[in-house]
Amino acid sequence: MTTLFKLLSQEDNSFLERFASRKHGRKRRYLAKDKYDLYPVRRDLAEENSVEVVPGWWIGTNYSRKNIQDIIDLALEVIDPQLRGKVKAKVY
Repeated sequence: MTTLFKLLSQEDNSFLERFASRKHGRKRRYLAKDKYDLYPVRRDLAEENSVEVVPGWWIGTNYSRKNIQDIIDLALEVIDPQLRGKVKAKVY
């Protein structure tokens, strides 16, 4: 998932901003400029389970397979709404 975000941000330099502006999870963000916004209640999780995708942008890594698929689907929808239906990632 982190590799996908890096690649998409290289191809489209507005991708991360557009993704961040979308609705995320119920209690936390998937992508943020501050890693502590990823796990607002658990700062320790922000330290252990976040990756800086590109300088200044952080993504959480403590997700279930279903959540990862949802995040990937949202990323594909941000890039191209029709792409989401064409690509199905296999989450291991």
